[in-house]
Amino acid sequence: MKEAANDVVDKLQNLTVKDDEVEEEFKKDFGSRLRLVKGALLIQEIGNQLHCSIISIAKAQVLFHQFQRLKKNAFNTVWLAASCLNLSIKLCEEDVKLDEVILKFYHAAQDLKSTLNPDRPDPSSEELRQMRRNLSLVQYSICGVMAFKVQCKIAHTYLYKFLAQLHSLSDVSEVVIISMSSTATKLLSTYYLCEGCLDFNADEIAIACLQFTFLYCGVVVPSVKYLMKRELSSVENKDRISDILDELILVSDVSTTLKYI
Repeated sequence: MKEAANDVVDKLQNLTVKDDEVEEEFKKDFGSRLRLVKGALLIQEIGNQLHCSIISIAKAQVLFHQFQRLKKNAFNTVWLAASCLNLSIKLCEEDVKLDEVILKFYHAAQDLKSTLNPDRPDPSSEELRQMRRNLSLVQYSICGVMAFKVQCKIAHTYLYKFLAQLHSLSDVSEVVIISMSSTATKLLSTYYLCEGCLDFNADEIAIACLQFTFLYCGVVVPSVKYLMKRELSSVENKDRISDILDELILVSDVSTTLKYI
């Protein structure tokens, strides 16, 4: 048993970052809390390519941020991102195969190299087998570091519950609903690229996002105003909502379609 454990440790150490081939964070920076993390953006881009739900993508980003906060630079950024996305896919029961995840991140890693291979060949069957094993080892490490508490709440769940209520309001047009939904979703997608999203509760982030969206879209419908007041009144510490709003204002001009470097 001891030899088996040591074997796992050796394999994990072989996956640790030993070079700076992959930068961890973007140059675009609003301070340490709101730095846009490259691994989180990789998760977003590849998650979208695999047609994962926004919920799966956001949960994977939270897992990535949590692990990095606890074990900074423990693994190569690309494969840590792949492991977090695959874990989230399993948790959310998405119909995405492991090999699909591996191949997407494999080619993303190739694109990040200084010398590109124009042919972009897929890995051999043996390489693919080893990648599956490596990904499993990283996932095992993630679960171990987090004491196997990998379920996490995200703001999107609360946001969508609120937006669903708008469809039942007779004085709210479809245009208003679409405008609020698209603005809020894009804002949350950007905010979850930042490690700072870990410092607030999911419901607090959702309410702050709704407040921002409400003001940004210039919504004047009485029924929506009433719902917003009710949501805000449920918050015990309104200063935290103000803090999140300040951060959302800072990140609101960042496009969620930024390309990783």
